[in-house]
Amino acid sequence: MALLIVLTAIGCSASKEAADESEPAGTTVEVRNRNWRSMEIYVWEQSRRLRLGRIRAGAVKTFTVPGYLTAPGTELRFEMESAGNNPDVFSQAFVVAPGEALILVIPNSR
Repeated sequence: MALLIVLTAIGCSASKEAADESEPAGTTVEVRNRNWRSMEIYVWEQSRRLRLGRIRAGAVKTFTVPGYLTAPGTELRFEMESAGNNPDVFSQAFVVAPGEALILVIPNSR
């Protein structure tokens, strides 16, 4: 059983007033879990894996990828992990820019 993961990048400029000069702007990822299982969401940058959080089945939730992982030209992948005997699913790799907004759709896999 295979899951098809859809990831869309939406351009977004960070507000200069809200930006802290010492920390680069992060990237937001809106996760739309259309699967019947709750998922743990991780982001991978090269060999670093960072847990973003948990999303329940059927929910929509926005996570922030820290700015230190989103230098210009950085390639990120997302990992979706469900409980049980199911294999983890990875998104394709995407090049992101600081302040960009992404949408990750996890479809139903019945």
